Parts: sequence; C-alpha cells; structure tokens
Amino acid sequence: MVFILEADLKNAETALRQSLVSHIITAKHAAPYMIRNRSGLIVEVTENEVLCAGGNPVTQVVKLALKGLAGAVRGYRGDLA
Repeated sequence: MVFILEADLKNAETALRQSLVSHIITAKHAAPYMIRNRSGLIVEVTENEVLCAGGNPVTQVVKLALKGLAGAVRGYRGDLA
C-alpha cells in the first residue's frame, strides 16, 4: 500500500470525477425511471465484500465510496414517480 504522504495525487481530481461522480450521475438519472417502472437493476461489481482497498489512497477512496454508495441505495423504495 502506498503511504499517503508518498502518493502521487497529480490526477486525483480527474480520477475521482471519472470513477466516482460518473457512478452517482448514472444512479441519479436511472433510478427514477426504474422506480416509476418498478423494474431495473443498478449493479456495482467490486473485487470482494470486504470494506477495504489497496493501492493509491485515491483508489482506496473511490473503492470505498462505491461500496458505500451501493449499500446506501440497496433496498431503496422511494416514491419518485
């Protein structure tokens, strides 16, 4: 694992935007249609069920956030129609 003080953060903002924000945008726009139609599935594929991630700290933040997002929306049955 890369120590946080040694991490290369040159592309951190771009990485967060492309990997994390894109998932949130997709879920935000897809979920209302799926709820209204009472059909659909948002799938997040991760490498394991453990809440940990190795490598660059930015990669860790993205992986943990995606797992948290999946857990937060699991079972949501809100009325957005």
